[in-house]
Amino acid sequence: MSEARKFTAQEDGRLDRLVASFVSGLPEFKDLSRSQIKHWIEGGMVDVNGVSATKAGTPVRAGAVVSVRVLELKSQSLASFDQALDIRYEDDALLVINKPSGLTMHPGAGNSTTTLVNALLSLFRARGEIPEALQQNATVTVTAKQGSKVVRPGIVHRLDKDTTGLVVVAKTLQAHAVLSKQFADRTVGRRYVALAFCTPRGKRPLNLQDEGKVDAPLIRHPNRRLEMSIAPAARVPGKASAGKRAITYWKVLERLAFGCLVEARLETGRTHQIRIHLTHIGCPLIGDKTYGEFSGLPLSLRRFHEGLGRQALHAGVLAFTHPVTGERLSFAADIPADMQAVVDAFRNFKLP
Repeated sequence: MSEARKFTAQEDGRLDRLVASFVSGLPEFKDLSRSQIKHWIEGGMVDVNGVSATKAGTPVRAGAVVSVRVLELKSQSLASFDQALDIRYEDDALLVINKPSGLTMHPGAGNSTTTLVNALLSLFRARGEIPEALQQNATVTVTAKQGSKVVRPGIVHRLDKDTTGLVVVAKTLQAHAVLSKQFADRTVGRRYVALAFCTPRGKRPLNLQDEGKVDAPLIRHPNRRLEMSIAPAARVPGKASAGKRAITYWKVLERLAFGCLVEARLETGRTHQIRIHLTHIGCPLIGDKTYGEFSGLPLSLRRFHEGLGRQALHAGVLAFTHPVTGERLSFAADIPADMQAVVDAFRNFKLP
């Protein structure tokens, strides 16, 4: 969620001063303060000759190559959105929120007003003080996509619009940098609960095993730009397949009629990863009309599947190291009522 910018030091000097001089020449950072640059460095966002430097006063010799993983551009003016939020934890550095279904994480093409970011701005504007990472002049992550800019102030990681569960949001630039690095280094613990389709006498992995692993790279779908797909196998022996590496670990929690309640753990965090990986092994998520095929469901269960209106996927556990105190924090959130009703229907279904 950041972009590396490199420069070669032209003279000896302190790391923070050299970085400040470099970024002052970039239009989007001309007003960046020294304290914000210090947060970048302390958050592990700056390398010198390939080695992370976490002290602002680190001496740098002329000729050294400095790499800065900058948070790309400044936030545009964003509207408030009056949406109640289920805040599970909050301090001066971050919030942990139990996201409901139907709430997009951040503004983007087609929705610039009714997102989690807009709801957070509404919350903090009502309090009278907007946190550093959400302020309009804060440097925040922006990704170019389809010719537009997608603004993600404070957002460290994402859930799909219709996936429920726990997300952490940074309130300071330092917290954003440290948390982003934890996600990049895969030291964050994330566990999802999903209801996956399985026929009672099927021979799918979820029928035959209690746990397993899906290792299949993902690419953007060649014809449907909003969807992802499994990357095709390499055509040349010994050459890696195209696509981004994606690994999901799954474990059966409960076997139900025409379904399994599954815990999924991510080694990587790709768009739609769990949905595609479980579909890939023949067990699409109930409610997922984008990737799944459910003609084998009995009519009564199909009504619950269609009535859910979204994939039965919930981010139930989130664990990370606090970016300021260093304490390991862990949070859990129960399956929401709409998904629980579907799970109960599958649980209570009686085979003829």
